[in-house]
Amino acid sequence: MPQTKRRKTTTRRPAARKTKRKAGDYTMNWFGAGITAFGLLALFHPGMLGVTIANVLRLLGGDTYLALAVAFIFVGAWMVVAGHMPPLRKRVIWGIALMYLASLIGFTGYVMHASNVHAHFWSATWFILKTDFAALTTGTPAGGGLLGALIYTGTYPLLGQVGSYIVAGIIALVGLCLFFGIQSSQIFDVLHRIGHALAEGVSRIRTAISDWHERQLSGQANKPAKGKHAAVQPARTTDEVDAKELPAAHEFTDRSRARIFQSLNLKLTLPIRRFRIRLLTVQRR
Repeated sequence: MPQTKRRKTTTRRPAARKTKRKAGDYTMNWFGAGITAFGLLALFHPGMLGVTIANVLRLLGGDTYLALAVAFIFVGAWMVVAGHMPPLRKRVIWGIALMYLASLIGFTGYVMHASNVHAHFWSATWFILKTDFAALTTGTPAGGGLLGALIYTGTYPLLGQVGSYIVAGIIALVGLCLFFGIQSSQIFDVLHRIGHALAEGVSRIRTAISDWHERQLSGQANKPAKGKHAAVQPARTTDEVDAKELPAAHEFTDRSRARIFQSLNLKLTLPIRRFRIRLLTVQRR
């Protein structure tokens, strides 16, 4: 019997429907305009309303409220123009969030250390912000706000201030890698290269030091010994000692000769005179 070929049945996938915005629906645009206005008021904080909105952002981010205000302005302006949220990747969003959390920990640690506060960070931050709300000002340093105080409350008792800074640095590094799409394998490869370069540099330094030490030892071996290790010299003879100990010949001048003759004359004349005096005394007797 002849074999009948079966036809392949292909099932078409339903095409993805593009969600189109209805004509005349500008809800996202208006929402973006409100966010932009909110960010501008917080950035420039004009009047009581602006200061109050700035302090509202300070509740969340403390001294980083200006960065939050700029982020609100950017997102709101994008929504006003495009009618939707900015098309950011998830890794970019997570990277920005992690770097922001790291900055909150750093700001909180700095302000708490400057204020000499070592416990109850949430209450201390809330007291600062409540005072600024009442005084309508944004001048008092508030660290990383209530969010930063909450995170610092968990890191400070376990790791201390320095440990909290280290944790903040690690979180910021992870966020930076996520933001730029750097994979962990690339980081380990770079670390491996750095370690190999350091090891090679250390080995070169050690070889250079050993060569210098060998040159110093060879130079000392070629030099004559001094001090205790000096070579024994032969004993000097008595003639050499007498010749060295004798004074050098003195060249007499005319004045020195005259003085010598005068002294000799005096030594000779005095006994002669005494002898004559004795003879005269004897003759008189």
